[in-house]
Amino acid sequence: MRKTTIGAVAVLAALAAAGCSSSPSSEPSSAPLSPAASASPAAHQPATAAVLATDLRAEGLPVRRLIVYTAATDPNAELGRQGGYTSKVAWVDQ
Repeated sequence: MRKTTIGAVAVLAALAAAGCSSSPSSEPSSAPLSPAASASPAAHQPATAAVLATDLRAEGLPVRRLIVYTAATDPNAELGRQGGYTSKVAWVDQ
């Protein structure tokens, strides 16, 4: 059995790297942001690890026995600390 632990920082960094290009695109985006989307404060909030894991599960990936850590339950005591991570989850993927 393999256990997978992902901190939100690592997940968000991977998602950002996958969606970014090192060179600017010469073509405009096909879906410009609406004024309502850019003015929304929720649009600027990064997704938590729990939300990302739930989204993975909803897409049919094998996310089982999901554990959402809090500052009190984080075994590394890094959650919410300076230089630590902002959210953390663990799950079994088999």
